Amino acid sequence: MAPSKSVWCMDYKTNHAECVYDGMRGPDMLGCSCECHNKEKKKMRIFVTQNDINKGTRMHAGKCAVALTLSRLFDTDNVDVSTSGGIRAAGKSYSTTPELRNFIRAFDAGKPVRPALFEIEEVA
Repeated sequence: MAPSKSVWCMDYKTNHAECVYDGMRGPDMLGCSCECHNKEKKKMRIFVTQNDINKGTRMHAGKCAVALTLSRLFDTDNVDVSTSGGIRAAGKSYSTTPELRNFIRAFDAGKPVRPALFEIEEVA
């Protein structure tokens, strides 16, 4: 059976990205809030891993820890992360939460940050 649409979701329990399809959920995708499972809100949870933090570049909108997370999830290098203008990834815009903005600011300032789960929401 061919899937109707594919999207990338973050399985925050096992800390890896997994492709899922409309109407199908794997046993590890509990808690998924990606667009395919939450059409009315268009919210997505993202998990910034220790690897993203280690490889991220401070003060670089396309290579910071959050940008690396989004690049992996959306399978694109076309990512721009800002504390003032939100997030642009894969041709779409996303709003950020105060917690995510604080994480980005701390990362950019060179302060210690830990892997964390955040929510972003697509904006029109």
